[in-house]
Amino acid sequence: PRLLGVVLTFITTIRLKVLTSSFSTRRDVGASLVPERRTNRDGAKITGTFSLWFKLQRANIGGWMAGFFFMSFAFGLVAHGATTAFGSSSGIQKAFASLGISKMSELFFGVIFMILTAALMFASISNASALREQESEGYLDQFLVATVSRTNALLSRIVVSAVSLVAIALCAGLGAFSGSSLRSGTLSIKDALFAGINMVPSALLIFGFTIAIFGFAPRAATVIGQSLLSWSFLMELIGSTLKLNHWLLDTSFLHHMTFAPAAEPRWGQHALVAVIVLALIGVGIFAFNTRDTH
Repeated sequence: PRLLGVVLTFITTIRLKVLTSSFSTRRDVGASLVPERRTNRDGAKITGTFSLWFKLQRANIGGWMAGFFFMSFAFGLVAHGATTAFGSSSGIQKAFASLGISKMSELFFGVIFMILTAALMFASISNASALREQESEGYLDQFLVATVSRTNALLSRIVVSAVSLVAIALCAGLGAFSGSSLRSGTLSIKDALFAGINMVPSALLIFGFTIAIFGFAPRAATVIGQSLLSWSFLMELIGSTLKLNHWLLDTSFLHHMTFAPAAEPRWGQHALVAVIVLALIGVGIFAFNTRDTH
């Protein structure tokens, strides 16, 4: 550990915060160096609620896709060295051999995709949080006072978010495959994409719970969603070490996914999760239709 690096990072962060505060007091609201566009200049036509939600969210979606691609790409680059280190430990080999995992490269990517799944779950919660913000700021009122039904407005937003989660997961798989191909090439494109798709059910499940809560108690949706994510990650980290009861471990959204590509995804279980997610979304839409906004 290099204490000097930590100190310099801390000092730099404080100085940047001071500069930000200083700049914000010297300029008018909205008078930024790169001003926000107030008009539609890219020529993209808005034909309905789906196209509108996509247009409003595309920059955010693109950022998540790029972030996941380059993060998994970096993991793919170091996969060869990491698996060599794993392979030199007889204890690690024995522990995972009992789970039917023999290739250390697959084990490494399985752990990495588990971490990426937690990040994808956070992205799904941020989508629900954005929906709450749009309601509290009054943006949803622009839909609800027009001829657009509440169900259409909310369902189209949910579909855009769900499709974006799938796209982000595929970018993670492509990034891992690209990074691995440049070094060792131990990860096939099929395994990479399947591992990416394997991340989606957990993200959609926590997204469905957050939407259901948003329908009943919008102010609590983000807090409860983040609490569920923290609990899931905590159980996954300490569950095997403390040998907790399996009923307690089952409360973790991460506990039910496999270590793909080290193990085959459980497609039947994923189908069941899809049914549960649809039910949760239905509950959220029904509750949203029966309450006041804000």
